[in-house]
Amino acid sequence: TAALFRNNSATTLELRSTTLRLGTDQTLGVLSGVLVATGISWNPGNIADGGMDSLTTSPTNLATAVLGDQVLVSFSLAIPAGMILSGQVISTGNVQVTLFNKTGGAVDLGSGTVKITVIKSS
Repeated sequence: TAALFRNNSATTLELRSTTLRLGTDQTLGVLSGVLVATGISWNPGNIADGGMDSLTTSPTNLATAVLGDQVLVSFSLAIPAGMILSGQVISTGNVQVTLFNKTGGAVDLGSGTVKITVIKSS
């Protein structure tokens, strides 16, 4: 496959279709694809300081997500300083989104929409 972009300097960036290779003399990482799920409704509820709430979801467009894939998560509402939003693949096709509260007080964000991006690793 022809490279869409190639830079043959000391650091090489190659983008071939859905494959991204990063490295110098050897490949440091290979991304074999990106999966995206949007429009997932979630109301994390009232989370006490030190507490957390989680959502486990299995949308069909994340069916090939496996343990070890990287997960990026965003939420449609502002997340206050001291709260951490994270995501992980917990089994094939199943992603868990977790919101952890360390703000010093209880927080109720209300209902919003989650976007999950899974970066496939090979």
